[in-house]
Amino acid sequence: MNESTVTPFTARLAAPVQTSFGVVDERKGFFFCDADGALQGEATPLPAFGTEDLAVCERVLRARGDDAAFAPCARHALEQARLRARGDVAAQLAARVGLDAADLADDVARYDVCGGADFDGTLDAVLAAVAAGSTVLKLKVTDAELARHLVRRVRSKVPSSALALRLDANGCFDLSSARWL
Repeated sequence: MNESTVTPFTARLAAPVQTSFGVVDERKGFFFCDADGALQGEATPLPAFGTEDLAVCERVLRARGDDAAFAPCARHALEQARLRARGDVAAQLAARVGLDAADLADDVARYDVCGGADFDGTLDAVLAAVAAGSTVLKLKVTDAELARHLVRRVRSKVPSSALALRLDANGCFDLSSARWL
């Protein structure tokens, strides 16, 4: 990678998400790009959930790393850029987690976020997204038992062959719960 750029963005969520820290209705972050302007990585910190703040994230991205800084989101964007610089990022990431690269590539094309405090509303949102053509969904989850219940309900209505689920627990599950899910 030659020169790089760090471009801030703000993305409004389609529907606000209620968390224990308040309502989240937008996400702020940075695109990390190479000299040609091709998207290389993305960092979207959530400081209330334990990631770095926007200022630290931007500083680490502009410096292309900082071993002394706690910056998991910035490190994620830099790792994405390193993978892309070495070739097919989808194939490399898929190999790390045991997925088919085509499945992971679908993730880029159709990736909806459903979640929130309303369990039935989340299930309805999942079913609506599938009806609209989604083949991959990311669900924000914070409780392993509720997540298991939601996954069971989703799977009773939508088979895994029709919908891949990505569960984002922000590190709040133990290893056995994460593996089961």
